Amino acid sequence: MALAQAQCIAGQLQAAIAQRGQATLAVSGGRSPIALFEQLRLQDVDWARVQLTLVDERCVPEQHPDSNALLVRTHLLQGAAAQARFTAWLDPPWPVALTEQPADDADPVATALRAGPALAERASQRLRALGDVLDVLLLGMGDDGHTASWFPDSPGLPEALHGTQPVVCTQPRTAAHPRLTLTRAWVLAARQRHLALAGAAKLAVYQRALEAPSPAWPVSFVLERAAGPIDIWIAP
Repeated sequence: MALAQAQCIAGQLQAAIAQRGQATLAVSGGRSPIALFEQLRLQDVDWARVQLTLVDERCVPEQHPDSNALLVRTHLLQGAAAQARFTAWLDPPWPVALTEQPADDADPVATALRAGPALAERASQRLRALGDVLDVLLLGMGDDGHTASWFPDSPGLPEALHGTQPVVCTQPRTAAHPRLTLTRAWVLAARQRHLALAGAAKLAVYQRALEAPSPAWPVSFVLERAAGPIDIWIAP
């Protein structure tokens, strides 16, 4: 599946380059897309004309093992693909909330959340600099039905689903670190969108999410008919 998806995405990137002189690609993080990244970097793409950015990011410095930017640099920006221009969301100077050890009585999550709006605004400015519409956007899905960093029952989810800014801050209740994430408006505006999932558990969640849009299954908001076409990649 990773190879087939990589070949499809490479064709879409080349078509965008032929039409507009460059292509923008937004990718999700986590462990699931690693196989795709390692296939995609081998594809025959004019990488020097590709602008690469993120769908979401954990609020950690890039050297942190949970950084999506670090994941992209390690597994995608290698070989010929290293010619792509990468727009990370959280590069130096790091906000104090991400670098200093909090006081013993401080809540590190609350500290990072307070920095969230400023971090989201900085990331939004960088997204706007790439243009109003992304060419190709890659999504994954968790067992809880989250996609991007739209987690069920999480602070920031309403803004992620209904806000108009490119990037907002969310706080998953079931995962580490506050997150920055693209909003639904920007995800749906992308010219080409992909959702990849593997395994019987995720297939069952996907089928449930197809029934109707619901905050209980945030991925449903990219699967509803009104959201427009999306390529679904499933490895049972």
